[in-house]
Amino acid sequence: LHVAAYNGRLATSVLLVLHGTDVHAEDDDGRVALYDANYLSGKHCPCAADSPEMQRGRVAAFLQEAMGLAPAGRPAKPARAARRFVATRILAS
Repeated sequence: LHVAAYNGRLATSVLLVLHGTDVHAEDDDGRVALYDANYLSGKHCPCAADSPEMQRGRVAAFLQEAMGLAPAGRPAKPARAARRFVATRILAS
């Protein structure tokens, strides 16, 4: 999750959380994946610098919301996000 967040991979982050990855897991430096997503996105509007390949702002927003959910409620948010992501991709093609 840390690598996906740092690289701005929204779909990967959503799938990892959907399958039970702990959003509160810390790396060796004591940082959570949300820190990795925010690391290079700066203080501006989080989605302003996003591109289709790298979506750190959207990953950060997703992880921030997922971290606030109880563990039992976490799969519902990624499931909705995954369906929305797939629908967007289908409509775009």
